[in-house]
Amino acid sequence: MWKWSGGVKLYSDKEARETVKKELEICRRNKIKTGGDCVIELRRKYNLSQADLAGSKINRTLISYIENKKIGLTRKTAEAIVANTNEILVARGIESSIVLSDILVDMHLEVLGIIKSFGEKLHSIFKGKQRLTESFLTEIEEFIFDKDIPYEKAMLYEQMGDLYSINESRDLDKGYIYYMKAFEFYILSDRSQAIESVIVKILVNRFEAKDFNGINRYVTLFLCTLENGSADIKTRKSRDGNRETLGKIYYYWAKTKYAFGDFESAIKLSKVALNYVPHKDLIQKAIVMMDMGLYLQKRGSYSQSLKCLVIAQRRFLENQRFGLYCDSLMLLCDNILGNDALMEDEKISKLDRYVADMLYGIKYFSAETENLYSYYMCLCKIYDAFNKKDELIRYFSLARSSVEGTKNLRSLITFVLEMNGLKNSAELMVVLNEEPLIEMLYSLEQYDTDYKRAMFILIEILVRKNDSEKVVELWERLY
Repeated sequence: MWKWSGGVKLYSDKEARETVKKELEICRRNKIKTGGDCVIELRRKYNLSQADLAGSKINRTLISYIENKKIGLTRKTAEAIVANTNEILVARGIESSIVLSDILVDMHLEVLGIIKSFGEKLHSIFKGKQRLTESFLTEIEEFIFDKDIPYEKAMLYEQMGDLYSINESRDLDKGYIYYMKAFEFYILSDRSQAIESVIVKILVNRFEAKDFNGINRYVTLFLCTLENGSADIKTRKSRDGNRETLGKIYYYWAKTKYAFGDFESAIKLSKVALNYVPHKDLIQKAIVMMDMGLYLQKRGSYSQSLKCLVIAQRRFLENQRFGLYCDSLMLLCDNILGNDALMEDEKISKLDRYVADMLYGIKYFSAETENLYSYYMCLCKIYDAFNKKDELIRYFSLARSSVEGTKNLRSLITFVLEMNGLKNSAELMVVLNEEPLIEMLYSLEQYDTDYKRAMFILIEILVRKNDSEKVVELWERLY
């Protein structure tokens, strides 16, 4: 490990030999100018021989070995070369002189330069939505393995986590591993804001991977980490950031409790999250309100749920966040459809208004919008409930086209399952062109429970259409 004293590295003789040997290897692998290269440039600039540089203090052969990269340039040798060179320049009447930094490469700065180039390449890969190759990953891992630069390591690991977390779910576990490495090295480097950032990314990653037990474990760890670090936070800006992070931690903890079916805890944690979300972050507050509306709805508290959802819907509309606006409308429609306390006429009146609001929101989306199918399926649920078959078939066709256009496999599975849950699903199955859906499901590599349920539904459709050959093919694929 490098030791520092007043900005100067200090080594024992043994450490010096080992250090320059490692540094020389780094230079070779990464095409960095070595001390030997600097010595050659120095001789050429002032027309000096190897013997001139060596003088009476060191051996000329040593200079030769350094220039040919057989050994590295130590600080002690560099000091002798600088002293000899300056004596020669004075004797020749040359006014310029050289200093130690002219020939002794600062490997710490060189290493940081390489780290920066790695980061720029990772950013380029992320921006271009490319995949991280194993060879480049190995190159980074091998380079940073023995470097005492925790903050720079953490930044690279966080970028790797970002790259793996934006891909399909099979890469989420890799992203999680790199996020945890980043978290550990940010702790070592004592960077509070960076710690907060990666904490939220870990929770999002684990939520996407449906690792709810993992979230439960890490929430406690993260809350302790932030509490212990709070005494070191000096500025108002940092305190605001800390509150924002706490708000997101409680938000994902609430979502985890909901996934476990613990609606009461989900509601309580959402209220805590609302207290921590900064007042200026109106959208995040509205998101928490929308989710709390869902939890209240699942608990059967329809009137309280409606209040939360209406507040969230208005906030999203005011800020022209049409994706979230339509998401809140879907929950509002579910609230009305599931509320048995409402009279039929009252349901129709409210749902008619929400249909108009949904159509208003949808017009702001392109045909490639990933969640567009879900908004069409929301309209299908309404028309299905009131047995309006022409409208149902129309929006069902739009939903199917949207799923096929985006080629999102998880959306496809959800679409098939939601279709099967409609009252008029049998009529929809008759008009459904199942071939593109089957081809898309074939390309899915993960056979989870929802996948199998979707395949069984498609098998049922094929049975009704007497397509026995395709039924056998799907059955064999499942088993």
